[in-house]
Parts: sequence; structure tokens; C-alpha cells
Amino acid sequence: MKYIAVSILVGALSGLLTAIFLLSLEAVILIFSENNWLLYFLPLGGLIIGGLYWKLGKSSDRGNDVIKDEVKFPFEKMPILMAPLVFVSTLITHLFGGSAGREGTAIQMTTSVVDQFSALLELKNENRPWILRMAISGGFAAVFGTPLAGLVFSLEYILAGKKDWNLIFPSFLSAGVAHIVCHGLGVEHTNYEIDTTIIFDQLNGGVYLLIAIVVGLLAALYMVLQKLLTKGINRLIEHRALRTLIGGVVVAAVILSFNLQDYSGLSLEIITNSFFSTQEFYVPLIKILLTALTLSFGFKGGEVTPLFMIGAAAGSCVGGYFNVPLDWMAAMGFVAMFGAVMKAPITGAVIALEIFAPEIFGVAIGVCLIAYLIPKVLLARLKLA
Repeated sequence: MKYIAVSILVGALSGLLTAIFLLSLEAVILIFSENNWLLYFLPLGGLIIGGLYWKLGKSSDRGNDVIKDEVKFPFEKMPILMAPLVFVSTLITHLFGGSAGREGTAIQMTTSVVDQFSALLELKNENRPWILRMAISGGFAAVFGTPLAGLVFSLEYILAGKKDWNLIFPSFLSAGVAHIVCHGLGVEHTNYEIDTTIIFDQLNGGVYLLIAIVVGLLAALYMVLQKLLTKGINRLIEHRALRTLIGGVVVAAVILSFNLQDYSGLSLEIITNSFFSTQEFYVPLIKILLTALTLSFGFKGGEVTPLFMIGAAAGSCVGGYFNVPLDWMAAMGFVAMFGAVMKAPITGAVIALEIFAPEIFGVAIGVCLIAYLIPKVLLARLKLA
């Protein structure tokens, strides 16, 4: 009964926090879409973000890595400042046109706030991981409208041991409650419609294998690029505020020089267009570069939605060369890119089931697993993992 009561509480709080964040983010994105000149102030936004983390949140700057550490090796409560810092910083990133996501913010907000209740619940450090796991499930479920994927993501994302299987029901309950609360507060998630009557045959199977390979290679490119950029930038520019200030100059200069405003923020319009209009080969490459630059310089927001866009555009591009419906190809790329980079292929397949259609689940498992294995093997061979 305690597990159930706490999971409902965690789910409700996660849904509330995520709804506040998503509604705020929606307003900020609308402002930028109507005022692209705000991109000129991205360096100022970077200075503010860097200054906030430099002065107030050095431990919070590690983002999701802090959550992983506390779940695997519980030592002390999550910093309460993580929630407001990542909330404000993500809004600033999107207001001025940085290329970032939103799921990282939702998860960091929910875990940071929920963990503060561990003392009230008289939880010892070794018992805190279960409440954090519920918060991860709730935050992920609420931000994408996928309660089952929220549960599976918490299992794949942390990999904290056999005892975590006891939390399947409470985590799923938290995810469901978070989704209901978030939706009830007026958050609407993008609805993607695909043709579910397609017949799987040898031609389609070959094309699905091709998109898995293409997405796997793109995932490896993104992972290597972001790792090398982050390492190099941190070494060259040690001061946190100066680093993000310079990052704002670089990202804004790239976007303005090549008129890439459509690639700012979440790029939801490109995702939607990928399902019915063939995308050019350079579309996912541009998003990879801008997202890697934005996050490597220290802007906030996460990377999942940009990964969705990269994958969907890649799938659409490949599908344009074959007699295969673009919507299915975009959907495959959409979830495979997520599964490969986030190292959560099963979650990717479950997202396909919840966002698109149950009929896509079987194919999505295969595509996500292949896409996941390519960077895993490739980067290990290159000793870049």
C-alpha cells in the first residue's frame, strides 16, 4: 500500500511539474517562431545559463548523470536547485533558438523535486532509488504521452539490478498518473498518423534493414561528435559562463549564416513533414551538427526530440528512393535513432507502439535493435565508446 500511495503521489507531482514546463515551453517556442531576430541574443542567453550554473548549480550541471549516480549508488539527495535551474535554462535555450530537446528537463525536474520528499517518507539512502525510478517513469511518460514507454525507459536507462523488477507496477502506476495529470492540465501531444495496412515483404524488409543501418551510422556520428566537442570545448574554455556565451555566438552564427532557423528548437515541423514529404539527405546532418554544438557548449533541454527529428528525416529520405510509404519509414527512423543514442532500443519500440500503432511494434523492435548495435560495436572498435 505504501508503494501504491507513493507512486500515485509521485505520478501526480511529475505530471504537474511536466505540464507547467511543457506549457511554458510551448509559449516560449511560439515567441521565437514569431520573432526569429531573438537568435541574435542567443549569446546573452548562454551567458545567463552559464552564469546560473557557475554560481548556483555546479553539481546540477551534470544533468541526467547525477540521476544515474544516485539511483545506482545512493549517497545524498538530489540538489533542489536542479529543478529551477534546468527549467529556466531550457526556456532560455528555446527562446533564443538553440537546438535542444525537452525530456532531460522533465526528468531532472521531477527527480529533483520528488527526492526532497524522501526525508518525509523516512527513506534511507539505499531505499531512495525506488522513488527516483518512479519519478523517471513519470517525467518521461508525461513529456511524450507514453506511460508504457516511461516504465520501460526507467528499466533500460538505469540498469540498477534485479531488485528493480519489484518496482514495475509502482513505476507504471506513476507513469500512468503523470500522463493523466499532464493531459488533464491541457497539454496536447503531437498526433502522428500512419498507414497500418502495409504488408511486410522482402522489399520492405530490405528497406527496413537499410534504414536501421543508416540510422545506426547517424547515431554513431552524433555520439562521437558530441563527445569530442564536449571534451574539446571544456578543455579550451574552462569558465562555465564564458563557454556558453561563446557557444551562443557559434550556434547563432551557423544558423544565421545558412538561414537554418527551421532547425532551431525542437524542429517539430520538420518531424511532421517527414511523414508525408521526402526530406533531403542533409536535413538530419544539419540537426546533428546544431544539436551537438548546442548541448556541447552547455545549453540545456536534452536531446530526445532532436533525435526524433534526425531519425524521422533520415527515414523519410531513405523511403523516398523506394516504393515504401514515407510514414512508415519516418516512424522507423523516429524510434530507431532514439533507441540507438539513448541505448534503449526496447523503449524505442514501445514508443512506436504507443505513438504510432500496435502493428508497427514487431518491425520496430528489429529496426531499433540493429540501429542500437551499430554504434555500440563501431564505437567499441574505435575505442570511442
